[in-house]
Amino acid sequence: MIVLNTFIDEDELASSMKSAKELLSYVNSLVPELYKHNLILISNQRYFMYQYILTNMEVDRIQRSIINELVKDIRIAGSISEFIPICEVEQCVDKHKVNKYFIEEGNGIRYVN
Repeated sequence: MIVLNTFIDEDELASSMKSAKELLSYVNSLVPELYKHNLILISNQRYFMYQYILTNMEVDRIQRSIINELVKDIRIAGSISEFIPICEVEQCVDKHKVNKYFIEEGNGIRYVN
């Protein structure tokens, strides 16, 4: 499963777990601008965060209901047995060819480092 960001600040994460709104805001802040339009990748990121919290943090009953909001109404894509950061995928892409494609198509989207 491709995820957008695997670098998690556990202090920020813990402080955002006071409410579902704060937690979703924190998770959304991890989404690079280039991918904010891609709902599948955002869903993958939310699922990754859900699994990260369950695996690496102690969660009480109230926090459990908050983190359950991360996986509410999402649609993920890919295998849940492995998480691949998008930066690893980007390293395999010829950015010049991607840029040329988008410029030639004229849709105004540009690849940003």
